[in-house]
Amino acid sequence: MTVAPTQTFLEPASIRAHLSDAVAARLTSLEVAAVLPSTNQALVDAPIAPGELCVCLAEHQTAGRGRRGRAWVAPPRSGLCLSVAYGFMSAPANLSALTLAMGVCAAEVLRQAGAAEVQLKWPNDLISGGAKLGGILTEVSGDARAAPIVVVGLGVNLALPRAGLALDESQAALPVDLASLCAAAPAPSVLAAALIDAMGTALLHYGDTGFEPFAARFAALDALMGQAVEFDGAGGKQRGVAGGITGDGSLRVRTGSGDTTVMAGDVSLVRSAP
Repeated sequence: MTVAPTQTFLEPASIRAHLSDAVAARLTSLEVAAVLPSTNQALVDAPIAPGELCVCLAEHQTAGRGRRGRAWVAPPRSGLCLSVAYGFMSAPANLSALTLAMGVCAAEVLRQAGAAEVQLKWPNDLISGGAKLGGILTEVSGDARAAPIVVVGLGVNLALPRAGLALDESQAALPVDLASLCAAAPAPSVLAAALIDAMGTALLHYGDTGFEPFAARFAALDALMGQAVEFDGAGGKQRGVAGGITGDGSLRVRTGSGDTTVMAGDVSLVRSAP
């Protein structure tokens, strides 16, 4: 992986200095770029061996992407664009719930940073007051049944200009940034280190623990619990009431015809009529 180095906005030395000994010891590479098409793609293209932990950050992504191929384009230095890759030694249990575990890690760090109302909107959004603060994209390569390589991309809005984000028209949620939520937001390098440390620690142990240690923590952050939602069902759009998640990361929904689980697709809150 070759990237153009920068030490103006994100400082590799500062990031490394704020990592725990356990994560720093397993970190094979930490690359910071001024501009990249996608931090996730940079790590997907990189050779990552079992047991290796790698990180890539960029001040600006020109082809950042969210779930289901959606665009995620933030102005330079307005957001944190980072990806963490890990080569599992063997296939972990409940790999399908890994995105939710990473969301828990990110939300807890952001709350500690001062954004006290951050919640998780299944399956991969970080929100506050109904507005989108960030999102997570997990990609799996290699042999998912034996020793998968996972790349977890995280985008967090730090300080958006008035124009906000360039989102495609299917993304209706308004953006919010950390600067507006925190009395004093941490420096980007310090925040990046905290996020890398939390996510890296979770990845290093996920093969042994699976999702179980994150289940109750996710429930405490669940923005959809008990809310009326609309989701993609077998027969098209359906409505119900969200009822938490299953052990494999699926969303439980109670509908008029009984309980169901949603494994993938769009889920949105049903707004009450004024």
